[in-house]
Amino acid sequence: FLSSFKQPGRFRAELEKVKLILKRKGHE
Repeated sequence: FLSSFKQPGRFRAELEKVKLILKRKGHE
């Protein structure tokens, strides 16, 4: 995950994924 810091575009994609996971956890 940390290696994606070198690739801003990919890092943002990972960030969106994490946000979605956190949202799901909050709903449950």
